[in-house]
Amino acid sequence: MALLTGPDLSHRVKNSSEYQLPLPSASPVRSRPLRLKDYPKSLLTRRYARLLSLALFLFTFFFFFSSKSPSLEPVQHYYRCLPHRCVQSPDLVLLPPPYPPTSPLTKEQKKGLPPLFEAWNEYERSLWQHAEDDGTTKFIYMRNHVFASGWGNALQEMILNTHLAYLTGRSFVFDNYTWDRSPSEYSSFNGKPIASRVPVSAMLAGPIIGGSFDPVYFKQPDPLFPNIHSQPHPPFVSSEYYEHVCANETRVVLDTEVVHESVGNWDGAENLKAFVDHIQSFPERCVEFELDAEHVFNIWMFGSTGILSLWPSLAQSPILKQFTYSPLILGAFERNRHLLGLPGNSEQSKYQKEAWEAFTRTPDAEIVISSSRPKKDLYNISTTPLLPSSQSHLPLFPLEQLPSLYPHSPANPSIEDTIPGLLVLHIRRGDFAEHCVNLVEWGASFHGFNSFDDIRERDDFDAAAAGASTPPPGVEPVVPKIPKESFSSRILSWLGLGLTATEKELAYQANLTTYVSAKKGYDARKAKYETAKANYLERCFPDIQQMVKRVRQVREDVTEAARYSSDSSSSAPTAPLTHLYIMTNGKPPFLADLRAALEADTQSSSKYQLPPWESIHTSRDLELGWEERYVAQTIDIYVAQRAEVFVGNGFSSLTSNVVMLRKAHGVDSVKTRLW
Repeated sequence: MALLTGPDLSHRVKNSSEYQLPLPSASPVRSRPLRLKDYPKSLLTRRYARLLSLALFLFTFFFFFSSKSPSLEPVQHYYRCLPHRCVQSPDLVLLPPPYPPTSPLTKEQKKGLPPLFEAWNEYERSLWQHAEDDGTTKFIYMRNHVFASGWGNALQEMILNTHLAYLTGRSFVFDNYTWDRSPSEYSSFNGKPIASRVPVSAMLAGPIIGGSFDPVYFKQPDPLFPNIHSQPHPPFVSSEYYEHVCANETRVVLDTEVVHESVGNWDGAENLKAFVDHIQSFPERCVEFELDAEHVFNIWMFGSTGILSLWPSLAQSPILKQFTYSPLILGAFERNRHLLGLPGNSEQSKYQKEAWEAFTRTPDAEIVISSSRPKKDLYNISTTPLLPSSQSHLPLFPLEQLPSLYPHSPANPSIEDTIPGLLVLHIRRGDFAEHCVNLVEWGASFHGFNSFDDIRERDDFDAAAAGASTPPPGVEPVVPKIPKESFSSRILSWLGLGLTATEKELAYQANLTTYVSAKKGYDARKAKYETAKANYLERCFPDIQQMVKRVRQVREDVTEAARYSSDSSSSAPTAPLTHLYIMTNGKPPFLADLRAALEADTQSSSKYQLPPWESIHTSRDLELGWEERYVAQTIDIYVAQRAEVFVGNGFSSLTSNVVMLRKAHGVDSVKTRLW
């Protein structure tokens, strides 16, 4: 069912300050430059003319021949607006604040509040596609995207939603990662304040958040959609921009239930095709899903192997091939790379200095907008001060030049960017203690994208054999009490009003028989449930000894595979696994015990003579700034994607994102494993 809403029904959006973007800061209006002939001849003698010429020469010389590093030159970016579109080059990203901080603590920091990422919100407003509305771009807004869920859940949905938008030829409308839909800027998690919403650009860059698509992907036919003609794809836009543009447009509001019912199953490819056809059937520019509608890609699809049928299409999509991380993530990795076996900090101060200079010397105030269209038709974006100090511009920097600032941190890492000898473990603690137990009763299997055939060959989880859907045993029966004679019971018995001793003994024996039978059934149910729970916990919430054993098995598997493939030029060389990084929310005492057990295990005998660990570090060892601490999960994903070997949690959506990215870039399945 699709609901059409016209401009008259969008009055709230059009006139609400909540959705109204600020008016543009107009480009400086340049009056006609003064020319020499405008001056009276009596005021410009030959002597003054020579001095003026000399001054112009010196100005030109110092402007063009200063000895500044090319990578740190201020970037003057511009929009070249043609009659129907604006073209911007190059893609620009927002540089994070320097670390260690050079400014005093903000009032929010002093109060212990999380950052609100205002600069990243302003950066999203400044994207070049927000400079105007060409009147032809079509949009798709998944207003019903997940909220109050972990970043892993939100990211996996965003990847598939953006791929769906890409296939329909529409501009995807991106929104914040949302924990709380309420107007409040702050929410809470486990009793601690968090930001209700985080702009995705704080974590990601590239096409998924408004960057340019590489034209090379327009030439590759999609294996599931051969009839979709390759063509340049419109860049993605923010929800704020969508509300502005579509305020006076007829909107189509979709309900996912209609499409899901027409398919009748949770097969990924069938549902993807059905939604592509459904969305393409509408000529209107502004199409959106109802706020409270079921998700297009829901837990039933993500939780089964049926989702894998759409993989041939997703695997070659620019959404995955151009999956790019933000400078905030790259900067954090660059500073902490020495924990992962990469070159140490000898040049760290140099890169920090260059990043700081780039941060302070990339003015966005010099935006030049030229267009044959009337200025009033342009939809320009103004920016607000990034810092409470004297800076009044966003420190934007070309995406393609980020290697000059973060030489060890490619924004779009490929298999060539693997960190040699690094093993990354994803260990969930906290809420997973309860969650993993619930999975038994729910009958859950591994996450769909953790169930590729080549992964299942080594690390399959047979939910039925493990005891899926085994219910808890229930309330344990209580042993019946032995009847005792009391004075009152004897009086009642003498009066013929109570049970005799013989009758009481017979009742007790009957109750005892019932109890014995009930206890036997309870014990059988409990044993079955405990076995199922143990099977699930070993794969979902393993204890320290189970993890140590599993790490040894994986290291031996990789070592053996490397020996067999040593003569094959087609296989990427495998470095000995000597550096270990644990991405986790575990508490320090647990991590200290785990570290000690892992170190001790390398000293035990092994037929493969595994080398000792040169380093073992965890997420808690990272040195992070204020903003970085609240996007640390994305830092972990970045590290895991680049690891030589990764061991993840098959029931985790965060792990599934890592598995997708590694598989899309051709990492051997023996190097992507599950507990």
